[in-house]
Amino acid sequence: MATSLGVFIGSNRQTQVFAYGQGTLAYAAGTTVALWDPLSSQGVTTTLKRHTAPVTAVAFIGNTMVSAGEDNQVVLWQDHKVAKIVDIHRKSVTVLAVAEDHSFFISGATDKQMAVISPQGDVLQVIELPFYPLAIAITKVSADNYVIAVGGTKHNIYIYGGAVGSFAQLQQLPGHEDWVKCLSFRSSGPEEWVLASGSQDRYIRLWRLQVGNAVAADDDSQLVLLSNKQHKFTLGSGLDAAFTFDALLVGHDDWISGLQWHPTRPELLSASADTALMVWASDAESGIWVPRHRMGELSIKGASTATGSSGGFWGCLWLNDAQGERVLTSGKTGSLRMYQMLGDSDTFVPAPGVSGAIREVTSVKWSPQGDFVYATSLDQTTRLYASSNGRYREFGRPQIHGYDMVCLDNLSADGATFVSGGDEKVLRVFKMTSSMAKMLHNQCGIDGLSADLPTTAAVPVLGLSNKAETKAPSAEAEADDTNETQEDVLATLEHPPLEDILQKYTLFPELEKLYGHGYEISCVAVHPSYSLIASACKSNSLKHAAIRLFSGAPDYQLVPTPLSGHTLTVTSLAWNPSGTHLLATSRDRSFSLWKLIDAATAQFELVLHNQKAHTRIIWDGAWIDDTRFLTCSRDKSVKMWSVNSPETAVSSQSFAAPVTAIDTWQSTHFVAGLESGDISVGTVNDSALQVTTEIADSDTPAGRVNSVAFAPTPAAMVVAAGSADHSVRVWRL
Repeated sequence: MATSLGVFIGSNRQTQVFAYGQGTLAYAAGTTVALWDPLSSQGVTTTLKRHTAPVTAVAFIGNTMVSAGEDNQVVLWQDHKVAKIVDIHRKSVTVLAVAEDHSFFISGATDKQMAVISPQGDVLQVIELPFYPLAIAITKVSADNYVIAVGGTKHNIYIYGGAVGSFAQLQQLPGHEDWVKCLSFRSSGPEEWVLASGSQDRYIRLWRLQVGNAVAADDDSQLVLLSNKQHKFTLGSGLDAAFTFDALLVGHDDWISGLQWHPTRPELLSASADTALMVWASDAESGIWVPRHRMGELSIKGASTATGSSGGFWGCLWLNDAQGERVLTSGKTGSLRMYQMLGDSDTFVPAPGVSGAIREVTSVKWSPQGDFVYATSLDQTTRLYASSNGRYREFGRPQIHGYDMVCLDNLSADGATFVSGGDEKVLRVFKMTSSMAKMLHNQCGIDGLSADLPTTAAVPVLGLSNKAETKAPSAEAEADDTNETQEDVLATLEHPPLEDILQKYTLFPELEKLYGHGYEISCVAVHPSYSLIASACKSNSLKHAAIRLFSGAPDYQLVPTPLSGHTLTVTSLAWNPSGTHLLATSRDRSFSLWKLIDAATAQFELVLHNQKAHTRIIWDGAWIDDTRFLTCSRDKSVKMWSVNSPETAVSSQSFAAPVTAIDTWQSTHFVAGLESGDISVGTVNDSALQVTTEIADSDTPAGRVNSVAFAPTPAAMVVAAGSADHSVRVWRL
């Protein structure tokens, strides 16, 4: 049996990727829909698997959740199970919108179509559009008539309306100067509504919709300008309606990505790519719309979507329930940020959200004591997860890099130092700060971290590498009350760090760069004594498929003679517990076994290069004990080998899919991660492997498992997995 201790997966970078219903926050995370209860401290509870491409939009209609994705499908969910799949679109679905009375919903896609769909999944109408839809808003204006506003890759807002099943285009609203990204309706009185529209032109426009008797008659004596022009149209049954431009909201510095009206008050929440979240309200005296609250971060000067920045916030949401008033947004790092109204102070303060990688997680590695786990990702980060109050949470972002990260390993007995590699062709060594160590002690009870740690990490002017700082702050800094140091911030935290702190204050200083590889790093493994570092890079030739060695601290020198023999990329490296042998697996379907003759001079002897070990690529290898090891392959098998006779496998276990990751625990158990996302746990004896546990499908990843690792703790079996579905997951077995 497996108990989930934590699921960490980032939100997709789209404008409509989260929705709140039935006490659950659902958000698009890779190809899955992640579920989170914002009122609990449990984090993500599960991920729903059905889509085969990234999910782009999520919505609730009654008791049904709806998701749409780049796989062209609209999926209806009930009780976490697929109720129906609507396969009407030919291209990626970009937007979902639900009627306020929940009588239907609309999906829009890049096939330039809108589909009107019932709550049961029946297609009621398909509407051809002259552009790609990015935003849709619906409001009911009479017993039988609805008004639908559609924005997208045109500058105008297109208005559709009528009865369900017979919607037609009725009007266009000019004014925006770029694509329209978000729309939201709100009732403002009898026969009156307000439509808010946000665009890439950085402006928010408010439009007043009037129907029936509220529509003003034309006055030929009045000068007609864009600001007071009535955009009239007629709905079914001869019902007159008109839109009038009402207000222009200026304050954001970049694309508007999200708009949501407050459920009960005339206040508008906006999110922007300038990393700001604002609450707008009309001034009581002047009637001018002004921002009452501003949350988020100050944007970097000159950084915008026009200059190639992918930052900022993507969408926004009000969360109002018994716990008070909160707002939610997602950012470029994949985190869901929440801000809560502080009592009666009319002030929003940051509140705990959820975080995770936004691209493939490539490697997970426990600290030598099993206190915390590192994870690298193709989203160019290395993250640290630790247990607090029985649940794992993200406590550090030790490396934020400019290249995709692929692998890492510990470089000290306490886990405070690690070496990582990625697409940069360079290995980098990092060391934890004393402020991080104090926070892990205070919140997670982790002791034994080295006392000889740098105080903080800083990036020098015109520098690219974060450097250690151990000296005390200057007198000027101490006198400046606003100069909050990393140590001050982390020492006073009473909960796991929020996203802004993770980015600013949990960085590890870099100690060394290790050069020697000609291509992107593929794997790294550190000797149990931390005296040698073995690494390999991507290759399709004998020359670059060599294993290169570096000495450990404090020299970190390249050993002149590499270990050669493989002809394609070495996929994994693993030392046996005593450090006498090094195992290498490769894409050339072979493994090599090397014996360390002299650690001081890094002399090795090739024990065997088994070129018939598997019939397909060998993805990973792991040691059971000093003399036995496992290899796993695309040929859907895990094989056990002995150092004493490595030519022939001792045992073999077959699986239903290619096996992509392997690890062992206490010489008695193994865990295997599959390309399908399944995870199997089994036992090891002298001559056989046997699968005993399959982690439930609802708890496993939706994509290839890239790395699995048992915590090296004899008291409990805890395993972590990093996967292509962007997730890091931790279980107790």
